Amino acid sequence: YATAVAPLADGGAVVAIDYRSDGDGDLTVARYSATNEVTWATTWSTEVEDAPMRGAIDVDADGNALVGVSLFDSSSGDRDAA
Repeated sequence: YATAVAPLADGGAVVAIDYRSDGDGDLTVARYSATNEVTWATTWSTEVEDAPMRGAIDVDADGNALVGVSLFDSSSGDRDAA
């Protein structure tokens, strides 16, 4: 499911998507064009089972997307951010 969405001036958007349902913590951040095509994407992964990952997105004045990623490991209580 999408954890963050940032609309862009050109009609596209940057979206952070958490894929916890596949058994590990993956967060994909993708840029969608105004026609709903993926023009760029990257994925952060962890081996921690069912670790919720969240993305926070901000768009600066030049249209650049700034992405923050956080991970919480409920089994150990560890938190990480990038």
